[in-house]
Amino acid sequence: MAVITATVRDFSIVDAPPQVAGISYSKRLLLKLVFDNGATAVIGGTDTLAIDVNAAAELRQRQGFTCVVRSFQLVQPAQSTTTEFAATMTLSGTTLSLTPKTPADWSTNATLTASPAVPYVVHVLCDVS
Repeated sequence: MAVITATVRDFSIVDAPPQVAGISYSKRLLLKLVFDNGATAVIGGTDTLAIDVNAAAELRQRQGFTCVVRSFQLVQPAQSTTTEFAATMTLSGTTLSLTPKTPADWSTNATLTASPAVPYVVHVLCDVS
């Protein structure tokens, strides 16, 4: 099983309302991560596409905050010129791992082609400190 490191294409803070506070002194943020697998294919069922939320946030924002992931959601499947790629996701620490699936049932493994035309978009709700 190979872990393919995601290539971050875009990162933004979608929402940070002051009335939404996390536990203790943390602030809750909704992040938008746009990423793909670059020039490496991801074989569903044997490979995963991994993105470290903390590393992606620090790379783009350079704020020095630490994210504690509370929830995550696939907002946009990846897409080649003719095929869409859904994904199931798991979380370990601050790393999200995606396994490519077919969009018909979101359970049949699929091979995500190298350099997809449309990247994955994921929303991540996290507490930052």
